[in-house]
Amino acid sequence: MKNKVIISLSVILAVFTAAIITLGVFLGRTVEKRDSANAMLEAHYQQAYFTLLDETNDMEIKLAKLTVSNSPKNQSELLRDISKSAEVSANCLAALSSADVTVTYTMRFINQTGDFAKYLTDTLENGETLSAEHKASLDKIYKMFITLGGELSKVKDEITAGNLFVDNINDKNSVLSSVFGGLNEASVEYPQLIYDGPFSDALNDKEAKGLSGKDLNETEGEAKIKEIFGDAVSYITFSGEWNSDLATLNYGAKVSGTEVYIQLSKKGGMLLSYSAYRDVTDPALSEDECAELARQFLVKAGFDDMQAVWRCNDNSTVYINFAPVDNGVILYPDLVKVKIAADNGEILGLEARSYAFNHTARTIQSPVLSPSAAESKLAFDSEVSGGALALIPYKTNAERLAYEFKAVRGGTYYIYIDALSGEELNIFYVISTLNGDKLI
Repeated sequence: MKNKVIISLSVILAVFTAAIITLGVFLGRTVEKRDSANAMLEAHYQQAYFTLLDETNDMEIKLAKLTVSNSPKNQSELLRDISKSAEVSANCLAALSSADVTVTYTMRFINQTGDFAKYLTDTLENGETLSAEHKASLDKIYKMFITLGGELSKVKDEITAGNLFVDNINDKNSVLSSVFGGLNEASVEYPQLIYDGPFSDALNDKEAKGLSGKDLNETEGEAKIKEIFGDAVSYITFSGEWNSDLATLNYGAKVSGTEVYIQLSKKGGMLLSYSAYRDVTDPALSEDECAELARQFLVKAGFDDMQAVWRCNDNSTVYINFAPVDNGVILYPDLVKVKIAADNGEILGLEARSYAFNHTARTIQSPVLSPSAAESKLAFDSEVSGGALALIPYKTNAERLAYEFKAVRGGTYYIYIDALSGEELNIFYVISTLNGDKLI
C-alpha cells in the first residue's frame, strides 16, 4: 500500500512538474513574442526618428543656402529638394504620431513648408524672382528649423543614453512629448504659410466639444476600426494609449494591402487620424467621383451631413476638405480633411481634430444683411459669385457668421463679409501650382 502511495505521489509530482515546464515554455514564448513585437515597434519608431532627423537637418542646410543665394537656378534646385524632404519628414512624423500625438503642430509646419517650397519653385519656373516678402518668410522658416533641429537632437541623446520609445509607451512625460510639446507652445512663432483650403487650420478651444460616448479600451478600439474598414483590414496592432490635448488609442494596421497608422479618440472612438502612403499613378477617377467616394467613407466613419468645400489635386492624389452644413450654413471650424487616390478611390488619409474640438450644437443668428447687401461691401466690380452663408473661425476662439464670395480680378479671391455688420473679415488668394490650387 505504501509503495502504491509513493508511486501515486511520484506520478502526481511528474505531472505537476510537466505542467510547470509547459507553463514556463508557454509563458516564455508569450514573453518572447511580446518582446519581439516591442523590438519591431521600437525599430519602427527609431527608423522614423532618425530619418526625420536627417531630413530636417538637410532642410535646415538648404534653407541656409537659400538665404544667401541670388541664382534662380540654384534656388529652384534647393526648393525642390526641400519639398521632397518635407514629404519624407511628414511621413516620418505620421509614423511617430502613434508614439506621441504632440507632433500635430510640427507636422502641419512641415507640410506647409513643403507647400511653400513648391509654390516658390513654380514662381521661379514662371520666370519671376523671389520677392523680399518671400525671402523674409524663408528666413523665418530657416530659424524655425534651427529650433526644430536642436529639439530633435535631444531625442538622439536620450536614445544614446539607453532610453527607448517603447519603454516610455505610456509615459506622457517622455522626451518625445517634451520635444514636440515644447514646439507646440504659444511662444514658438510658426511662420504663416500656405493653407490647403479656407480655414484649414481652425482649432478653437482646448475642450473637445465634438466627442461623446464612453471611453474605449484597446479591444473596443480594434472593433471600431474593423467596423469602419471591414474586410479591407488584414491585421491590426495596438501601439499605445496617449493623453495629450486628447486621449487617444493608436494602432498600426494593413488596409487594402497598405501599411497605415490609425488614431482614435479614447472617448467615443472617433477616427481622428488615418495616414497611409503609396504612389498613385494612372488616375481613373474624376475629382467629383473622388469627392463622392470620400463623402461615403466619412458617413461610414460616423461623419454625417458633410459637404466638400475645397479640393486640391496633387499628381492624382486628391485632397478634399469637408465641413458639416447646418440649415444651409457651412461650419468651417468643424473641418475634416480627406486624402484619396484617384486611381482606385482608396482612402489614404484623414484628419479630424478640428471636428473633434469644435463640433457642437450651435444657435446661429439669422443674417442682418441680405446676400446682395453683403456683396455691395466688396471692393470688386468684376466677376463675383457665391454668397453662401458660412460660420468661420475668427481670431483666437471666436466664430462669425459671414457670406462667402468668390471674386475674380487678375486672380481668384475668396472674401468673407460679416452677415450681421458688413465688416470684411478675411480674404484668401488662390495660387495655381503644379501641385494643385493653394490658398494664402
